[in-house]
Formats: sequence, structure tokens, C-alpha cells
Amino acid sequence: VKGPEFIPAGLTTIRLQNDDTVDHAMIVFDVDEGHTIDEVESKLEGQTWPWVWAPPLGQVRAGPGETNELTVRLEKGLYAVTDWTTGPDNIPHVAKGVFTSFQVTEAEVQQVEWDSDAIEIGLDDFAFTGLKDLEAGMNTFRLTNNSDDQEHELLFVPLLDGQSAEELFKDFAYSWN
Repeated sequence: VKGPEFIPAGLTTIRLQNDDTVDHAMIVFDVDEGHTIDEVESKLEGQTWPWVWAPPLGQVRAGPGETNELTVRLEKGLYAVTDWTTGPDNIPHVAKGVFTSFQVTEAEVQQVEWDSDAIEIGLDDFAFTGLKDLEAGMNTFRLTNNSDDQEHELLFVPLLDGQSAEELFKDFAYSWN
């Protein structure tokens, strides 16, 4: 795993270039203040991950010969990166030493703002706002949770040719009668 030791805070694009012959995934973990990379490595030796104080921030996957990106807003602090995928030997890549870390420092330059073409989506209780037809290719989304009471997430599911959203979700429908 190659990467910088220090990254300035702000909107950051992390690129995974897979020159290998097997799939790889890079998972970025935000290590809470007061914890160290030595502690993370100690947990890894015991084949566990400290989820409570080093939660995942995002993941990017790439098949053999592929390059993919993950764009996240990084705050000042310590981050760990690892790969939990397995190859033909069924040994997780992290067990083979695919692990690194980096420090996010205060930004020295003006922070980059979100793409002005970003599709703004509001996540409300039992509703979404701002969804629209998408152009083929790369799209950027900015999600805003408009609820004070609960967390929300958005999952994109590709439809089969000719399939409607109603057909996809018909088996999930619940009757209150």
C-alpha cells in the first residue's frame, strides 16, 4: 500500500489502482483521538478490529487492472487503511500486511468545496427529496439528514432491463390490514 504520510484536511479523493491479478478493497478507518496505530496493529494481531474507536469512513473496490476512487471529507486526525478481501488462498490481505496509516493535518490552503454540480438529496423520515433522473457516468451526491431523531442512508440498486422500482420492491411491501 502506497500513500502519503500526511494529508491536509478537507475534501480528498483516494484512488485505488489495482495492478494485481485479484480483487482489492481499500477501507479507510477514522481512529478516535487518544488511540494509536500501535493499538490498531495490536488488535489486528488478535484478528479483530476496534470498531468502537476506529469506525469505517468509506471503502473503494477495484478488480484486477481497474482504478476506482473514493471522495471523502477528512477532518484533522489519525486514519488507518486496510484491505479485508481475500485471494485464491482465502487469507485476508490485511493478514499479509496490507495495512497503512496517515495523519490528516490542518489545511494549509483554502478547502475545496463540493462540486457545484453535486446532486443534493435530503433524507427525511419516510421520504427523499432532490432525487432526479441521473446522467450515465460519474455522479456526485451530497446527502443531508433532515431528521433530528434517526439516522438515514441511501442505497442505489440497479434495475434489470424493463424492471420498475415497484416490481423490485413488491416483495418488501407490508400490509397494515
